[in-house]
Amino acid sequence: MLIPEDMRSWWGWGRTDVVPPSAEGLMAFLRRHISPWPAPRGPIPTLDSIILRPADMPPELTAALVRIVGTGNVRADRRTRVLHAVGRGYRDLIRLRLGQVPSPPDAVVYPENHEQVLGILDVARTFQAAVVPFGGGSSVVGGVELPETVRPNICLDLTRMNRLLSLSPRNLTARFQAGIAGPDLEAALNRDGFTLGHFPQSFEFSTLGGWIATRGAGQKSARYGKIEDMVLSLRAAFPGGELNTPATPAAAAGGDLAALLIGSEGSLAVITEAEVKIRPLPEAEWFDSWLFPVFEAGLEAVRKLAATGEPPATLRLSDLLETQALFSEAARQKTSSAQRFFFEQIVPRYLGWRGLFLDKACLALAGGEGSPRQIRRERREAGRIFRAHGGVRVGSAPARTWHETRYTSPYLRDVMIDGGLLIETLETACLWESLPDLYARVGKVLRDALDWEGATGLVMAHLSHVYPEGGNLYFTFFAPRIEGHEEAQWLRAKQAATRTIVENGGALSHHHGVGRDHKPWFDRYWGRDLADLFRSAKTRLDPQGLLNPGVITDPDLNALAPLEATRPFSPALRGSNLEAFQGSLYDLLVVGGGIVGAGVAWDASLRGLSVALIEKDDFGSGTSGKSSRMIHGGLRYLKSGDFRLVRESLGERRNLMRIAPHLVKGIPFVFPIYKDQGDSRTVINLGLWGYDTLAGSKKNLPPHESLTAEQTLEMEPRLIREGLEGGLVYYDGLTDDARLTLETVKAATRYGAATANHVELIGMEVLPDRMTARVLDRITSKTWEVSARAVVNATGVWSDRIRIVVQPDARALLRPAKGIHIVFPRKLKPISQVIILKGADDRPLFAVPSGDMVYVGTTDQDYRGNLDEVHAEPDEVEYLVDAVNRSITGPPLTRDQVAIAWAGVRPLVASGKSGQTKDISREHDIRVEADRLVTVSGGKLTTFRIMAAQTVDHVCQILKKTDLPPAPTDLLHLGQPRAVPEKQDPDRLPGRAVERLRDKYGPQTENILLLARSPLLASTLDTETGLTAAEVCWSVQGEMAMTLTDAMVRRLGLTYTTPDGGRESAPKVARIMAGILGWDEEEFRKQLAAYQELLERETAFLRG
Repeated sequence: MLIPEDMRSWWGWGRTDVVPPSAEGLMAFLRRHISPWPAPRGPIPTLDSIILRPADMPPELTAALVRIVGTGNVRADRRTRVLHAVGRGYRDLIRLRLGQVPSPPDAVVYPENHEQVLGILDVARTFQAAVVPFGGGSSVVGGVELPETVRPNICLDLTRMNRLLSLSPRNLTARFQAGIAGPDLEAALNRDGFTLGHFPQSFEFSTLGGWIATRGAGQKSARYGKIEDMVLSLRAAFPGGELNTPATPAAAAGGDLAALLIGSEGSLAVITEAEVKIRPLPEAEWFDSWLFPVFEAGLEAVRKLAATGEPPATLRLSDLLETQALFSEAARQKTSSAQRFFFEQIVPRYLGWRGLFLDKACLALAGGEGSPRQIRRERREAGRIFRAHGGVRVGSAPARTWHETRYTSPYLRDVMIDGGLLIETLETACLWESLPDLYARVGKVLRDALDWEGATGLVMAHLSHVYPEGGNLYFTFFAPRIEGHEEAQWLRAKQAATRTIVENGGALSHHHGVGRDHKPWFDRYWGRDLADLFRSAKTRLDPQGLLNPGVITDPDLNALAPLEATRPFSPALRGSNLEAFQGSLYDLLVVGGGIVGAGVAWDASLRGLSVALIEKDDFGSGTSGKSSRMIHGGLRYLKSGDFRLVRESLGERRNLMRIAPHLVKGIPFVFPIYKDQGDSRTVINLGLWGYDTLAGSKKNLPPHESLTAEQTLEMEPRLIREGLEGGLVYYDGLTDDARLTLETVKAATRYGAATANHVELIGMEVLPDRMTARVLDRITSKTWEVSARAVVNATGVWSDRIRIVVQPDARALLRPAKGIHIVFPRKLKPISQVIILKGADDRPLFAVPSGDMVYVGTTDQDYRGNLDEVHAEPDEVEYLVDAVNRSITGPPLTRDQVAIAWAGVRPLVASGKSGQTKDISREHDIRVEADRLVTVSGGKLTTFRIMAAQTVDHVCQILKKTDLPPAPTDLLHLGQPRAVPEKQDPDRLPGRAVERLRDKYGPQTENILLLARSPLLASTLDTETGLTAAEVCWSVQGEMAMTLTDAMVRRLGLTYTTPDGGRESAPKVARIMAGILGWDEEEFRKQLAAYQELLERETAFLRG
């Protein structure tokens, strides 16, 4: 009978009433090889001290489950939740000992039959709840642990589905419910004289369904096979239906579709019933133990025996270190002095006389069963082959003892962990010709990985589960636990070994399964196309990703996306556009995907021109994404008398607030007036009056107000009081510059423009009727040609480079001006309003609160360096830090408290006059060169729409299409509206999260909420920012993020808005992107490294 839950250990292996073996000999052996020997760890925490988040089950969901299975079969008490939260791998046991259970189930449900499972999955589908099938909970590869952000989640404990349904002695088959545990299954079969023959080490606790779901193997697999060899047919439930595989001894009916379920680890369907092949109980059994001179001799002997096709049921060969550990334990078991003398003195001398020495010898254990005649034949054949390879029989006792204690040895792991040791196992299988090399390679990388932080570990292994073609290598490794780094220490060894296995022809796993631990290597092991077959099955059976999300492989996230998300602005569209470039002749090619190039493509497309746009990096990655994020008239331009530019800019502010209300928002700016600092309050007040007048209608934004010193401090209490004479508050626009650029590119795409990021112009041929550009796809390294009747050079500070490609003698047009912004945690200077600061040189600066951060800028100075490598220098950062400290109270901000800085270069049009860059006009310049090249430069973020319209006017003149009406870009909404879905499902995301999404994405939010219907995509990746997996998915599928940097910097906006620059979130984001874009592990690491390099460059000022 399955052990009751109250007798199961919640913190370790097995039963609470079992006393682990002392293993004094083994521990003495380990002491001789492991250093430093650790001190015992503290007591196991009490159940009440475990940090356990509250259950998150909507009452309606709980009530629906109770209606299906009854009140007693829905549980959420502390012990039940902890017991079902993790498997029994080393990492699981360490977390429990540290009091950490990051993702316990919100409820544990105990169905009793197939129909109840169907009902539970139907309810889960309605409430979008994740479901984790649970048998004995003995997974050692993270097979039952959910990502901690997936809520609500249900653990489906199948152990009450424990009945024998039918038995056919004639067919030699039996049908069971899948939750039956090993002892109960064998007892039911034994009563009628049969056995299944499946005896894994977890036999007492694991279930038939768990064996099948993980492709398990028992200790007698050489006779009975692995579990997949025993399965005849399956019944399974999935969200929305059920599967019944045919029960035939063999079939030629296409592929073996049932094989998809075997080993699917609960990610495709819940196995509820299984018909299995059974065998008569054996009449007799035998055990023998042999020693071989060296491991290699034993390997060859076992290979020869396996090649006969009838090896013993159990066949196990230990390597040297495992053999020595077993002998050390055996010697300590001898209780009398005579026994110890015989074992320690006489036995080694006898073995030496036979040519065997314990510093080289390896132990083989063999055991068989069957009829008396059969076991005699087996034993004789094994002896013949073993002796031929130098083997010496050492009796049956070692093999019999191992057989009798094989279920209690796992309890030793808890003793060792509590004693301060890391102890873990991993296994693989390979062909005979690869086995010696793989054994050596894995052993070496494990030893190297364990020799870390002053620790020396130990690695031992054995061969078991043999086949005519090869065998299973099973490694056990030990090391002193590195306190505070237990998980990192384990991961270091696990990853090194798994990578070596996969790269050298080994199976990803022989019988432990994939789970979450081996998931990163799933695609590499099978190859992308075969892995996609599995994902296709997942998409068909579990389209919302409800079943055991996170095991084996992530679902095909492209398939989870709504139709609208897969085509309009996706990587697939980018690929189609590149294909279309070749052989097409466009009216216009726009080079440069900043705000001006985006605006040109949008305007030209609306006028009916055929347009292609390319950007060498990412949309908005240059100056357009490095601004102060202001949509404003430019108050300081009034001082220089540039009234036309201010009026024009304020008109555009009004237009952009109307067509992109989710992107451009009016906010108050506080202008404190200090004694003896810059212009007087009267002068500034007069300037703001002119600003309001030029802005026109007061319906757009309120007019400015004059404040007393007290009123100013009331509005922004963090201002320094000393010398404050008063202040003014006026209103201007704030935006996300990179997102404004992106939405403009997307608008151009919706009207027919063929757009592609990461495509670089590498050559240009000027022909009488067209220009043909040679371009490089920097993602795939392929080159393409694209031809157009006109080309717009909208590359900003890189404009002169393009001009020289077309016209080598072209004179430089631009005077680049560098500006930087610093970012620091808002808690250091907790301002609530945008504040106008003054630099030491009286330059006006902005301090802008943005979430948990504040950014300050900008500087303005000539730049003559590499345009592709622009970063903040220490003195520039100090200048801005000083400006903060001059106006804002609190402990002084220091350079080392600045989290990150961004730097951009303004493409100012050279006036030919000397002087400072801050005095150069922000007017734009449009010129036609080589008849068909239009270069647009200068200008401001705010006036991009006007610049674009005027540029397209020039293009129309070149194309002789001056009769085309102007594009109504001042009237169309910048952001694709989305129809409300017919079925109004409740949002899976909390109200605050939905509000944040609407604020950032506007109408596009509905697409993200559609994605979030999947529990996996509804998960929160970063609790501080509320970032969801659905946003990451959308950034790729709906916003053409092609690299991790694209996503982190310009789609998700984490780089400059989080204290750590997105370091913690980056691996999670990259993992999701890998699932969509097909990155292998190498590309995944490369993307992470590239992002880390960006962060290093953007924080280089800290080391200056």
